[in-house]
Amino acid sequence: MLTKGVSEFRRPRFGVPVPRHRPVKKRVRMTIGIGMLCAGGMIIAADTRGTYTDGATNQVRKVRIAMSADAAVVAAFASSDVPSAETLLSDIFSDLKRDCIASLSDCEITVRAQMIKWEASHPHGAPETEFILGVALLGEQALYRCHPPTSMNRKAYIAIGQGAVIVDPICNIFFRERTGPKTTLRQIAYLMFRAKNDYGSTCGGLTNAVFLKSSPPSAFEVSIHSMSSAERSSVLLDKALRKTMGFLLSGSLPPSVEDMERACWPRGFLTDGRRVIEDDGSIRELPPLDYSRQDEEDED
Repeated sequence: MLTKGVSEFRRPRFGVPVPRHRPVKKRVRMTIGIGMLCAGGMIIAADTRGTYTDGATNQVRKVRIAMSADAAVVAAFASSDVPSAETLLSDIFSDLKRDCIASLSDCEITVRAQMIKWEASHPHGAPETEFILGVALLGEQALYRCHPPTSMNRKAYIAIGQGAVIVDPICNIFFRERTGPKTTLRQIAYLMFRAKNDYGSTCGGLTNAVFLKSSPPSAFEVSIHSMSSAERSSVLLDKALRKTMGFLLSGSLPPSVEDMERACWPRGFLTDGRRVIEDDGSIRELPPLDYSRQDEEDED
């Protein structure tokens, strides 16, 4: 007769007791986040797909924004445990706001201290987590790649998540020069398009993108419709690149083709507040919509 450790077993109707299995917690596969410095600031973006190990998917916002009178901070995370990563960023933003950071060195001290604290709160091992952190202060800015507990490195380009294996080589070949925010947004839209198509098992959904302006420190969220439109046009861009490469490798100049002209057509990026992001880093206000005129057109 079993007299020891009975609570660890589940008694079946017949036969020998079998071990009781604990339910396995579903983990989220990390997807794709991108950060790039540009003229007048930086762009930080991430997709919205969350893919669990059992194949289930959901929509997750992975971009966070915090602003004060003299500072703006944007973060995008990739993590196997979304609630835990959200808690980490929330605590970091709270500390940055409370400490009223005045320099990048102060910011780094605050962020590292919170990452160490977060790591220590998981005695059995913290979930796999990394995040992009963009900081704009009065007179200085920086783009960081952060990995708890202490890794925090300044970069001009960062890609996190599993989709990084797709976009890193493309960026290293085509996008080495720093450009204006509008051009950088088109570059990120193309990288997102490639990650979602070439690594579709974990990358997908919509794209949340933010232009973090350095002077004055401010953050402008790009409309998801503008990002989706730019990603759709990347199909033409891919086709134009293949044709151009084919002609160049054969030793001849590529002719002017319709796909190239359409792929290079300048498209603007709107913010959620109906502002246009220009390539020199400026923000142009759009006139308000005239709903009365729209009603007259509907009646016609």
